[in-house]
Amino acid sequence: MLALPSCGPGGPAPNAAPSTALSAALTGAPAPADPASVVATVNGVPITEAALAAHARATGLSVEAALDDLVATELLAARALERGLAADPDVVEAGRRAMVRRWLDLEFAPTVAPDRIPESDLRAVYEANKHWMNHDRLVMTIHILAPLDASAPPDFVEASRAALAALLGPAESLPRSCHRPCLDDDPCGARHLCVEAECAADADAPDWCASDDDCAAAAAVDPALDGSACEGGLCRAPCRDAAECGAGEGWTCRPTTDSFLRLAPPPPAAPPAPTAPAAARVALRPERIVNWYPPDATDLDPDFLRAAHALAAPGDVVGPVRSAFGWHLIMLVAEQPPVHLDFPAARALVTKRLLASFQKSRFQDLVKALAAEHAVTVDEPAVERALGGGAAGEPGTASAAPPTRGPAPGAAP
Repeated sequence: MLALPSCGPGGPAPNAAPSTALSAALTGAPAPADPASVVATVNGVPITEAALAAHARATGLSVEAALDDLVATELLAARALERGLAADPDVVEAGRRAMVRRWLDLEFAPTVAPDRIPESDLRAVYEANKHWMNHDRLVMTIHILAPLDASAPPDFVEASRAALAALLGPAESLPRSCHRPCLDDDPCGARHLCVEAECAADADAPDWCASDDDCAAAAAVDPALDGSACEGGLCRAPCRDAAECGAGEGWTCRPTTDSFLRLAPPPPAAPPAPTAPAAARVALRPERIVNWYPPDATDLDPDFLRAAHALAAPGDVVGPVRSAFGWHLIMLVAEQPPVHLDFPAARALVTKRLLASFQKSRFQDLVKALAAEHAVTVDEPAVERALGGGAAGEPGTASAAPPTRGPAPGAAP
């Protein structure tokens, strides 16, 4: 039955079985075992039912293959012990790390389980993020602004409106690119279009870019990028309709935001004279609004907000729209559907959001408590020399201080 499935020419498998013999050598005491629970022995070293079941679960091996693995490990451990490797510094250090991990699993992990997060902490996080978990539809837009102030004469107001209206036709024929929804990391888990570079980590993202020139250069290497446009940090594949974007769910074919913003002509090299015709004095300004806005947002012009929420789908354009700031041509970039979660409904999401910081905080408390119970000294000049920040010389006076760095919860130091 000794098939040694995990021990080919490349060495033991990454999930190599723990050795009972080696553990006994490192701890100085044999591992006790109930004879009734022993399923095999290797040179008198027992392999128990519990060890076999645990190894089968951890590796996904069949029971027979898992036993082969454990037997092979004990045979290799016996050879290592014959070579005197139990005292090897690397083996001792690995044993210390394994001991720390085991202690953390047994003693620390149960104290930082999700159900140990205080109710007050969960409610505080919910209240701080309530706008993401209990909201009506949210929109994100970009726009081209023809700014006006209260003293603008009627002919200039009309010239500004006409300048934006003239862009409506070109906006309808903008280059289009493929987009697909991605899962945002907000607690509500709302799906929205991938418009930011950090949102595009999925395998379907074709390439990173800073400009359309980058995409043109990438197309020389990857023909699939031919004709792509840079948007949100990605080379977006060109398309005429969603059918060209892929068979997966959620693909859309919509105008690229960068090409929309470039509809605004660049400012003239020199400002026009005050006596120039009104049309010559109009300056169009492309702007991105990177925040999400609900229909009742109070920090956005109400006329602008009303027009933005009237847009049905990302890529739709409306304008000219008058606000207190001037005329706007508005494109909807992304939307999040309504989400209405009270605290009980959001509890699991809030717990997931808070768990990592809760565990980190408790771990730091644990390290501080241990440092207070034990003598810890740090030789700062020696640390500087080790980091390459100081010259060799006489060490300075060691100062008592708690450690400032430590292993993450569940990890070896």
